[in-house]
Amino acid sequence: MPKEWYLLNRPLYNSGLENNEFDAYAQDGFQELLESFIAKEVLIYPKTIMKEPIITRAIVQNVTSDTSNNTLIRQILCPIGLLMCGQYVKIGESYWLVATYPDNNQIYEKAVLWKYPTYSLNSTQYGTGEYNREHITVGEGQHLMYLPYNQETVLLDDQFRFIMDRNAANPTVYRITQVDNTSYAVGHENEGGLIEWHTEEVRFNEATDSGEYMIADYISIKNTENPDDGSDEIPDGESKIILYDLDGDCKLALGESKQIRAMYATPDGIEKPLTDYIVNITPDNDGVKFSCDGSIITIAANNQRILIGKSFIIGVLDR
Repeated sequence: MPKEWYLLNRPLYNSGLENNEFDAYAQDGFQELLESFIAKEVLIYPKTIMKEPIITRAIVQNVTSDTSNNTLIRQILCPIGLLMCGQYVKIGESYWLVATYPDNNQIYEKAVLWKYPTYSLNSTQYGTGEYNREHITVGEGQHLMYLPYNQETVLLDDQFRFIMDRNAANPTVYRITQVDNTSYAVGHENEGGLIEWHTEEVRFNEATDSGEYMIADYISIKNTENPDDGSDEIPDGESKIILYDLDGDCKLALGESKQIRAMYATPDGIEKPLTDYIVNITPDNDGVKFSCDGSIITIAANNQRILIGKSFIIGVLDR
């Protein structure tokens, strides 16, 4: 009667001790599973897809789920020592984010993956999706966003604006309201982990944001990347000074601070940062303070309720 045999790479001898048997066969047995049809080739990127990935075989679990939320979550089993929280893993044509601290059972390493290079969770609750201000209606969407901690992402702080939408004709802009880079600081010291952003929806600013390129504050970025001869003199002819509220709502809450960008525009439509100017706020009061750093004017309101409903005008005069 024919019999089927299962061949392991290790020689068939043992010492009689259970620990030795485990050490001898456990990882070899997993390696044979990786060479079978249940595993697939994946690419593991070290914190950025711009670097050369590690190519390995892995077992991807939870590829079929019973709920819509779980379709964005996977588990990955791979050889020990390859994974780190905050890495990217490319499975097929999709990119996934290593979202948990990887650990192992001395057989394989395991971690949870989230779909998309930046994982976003809609945290808007108990609202209609918009709220009315004095002259305009804007969205009140809120998102929690998770992205890898690295030397670039850690520099993005409060007030940073970005577009997150698939509707280029009427894109939605979000502003970072809080950055948490400690709660998910798992893995290697100062290297591994995620950053959590708390974001809120703000108004699309047609003067500075680009729906064509889906970049918020595109005008400011373009002027920085394509400077002229460096002269600070205003060209001959009529020019005008323009103030851009970087979150686009022209409102200031109690205890809040925001940034205004001072620019001047030449008659031919070229805009340039204004760096030498005088700021005046009217009516003059102690409730609103300001400071200047280059072309950025930071204004802040104290927490006095008497200021509610008050308005003020920011005046800028070129020197």
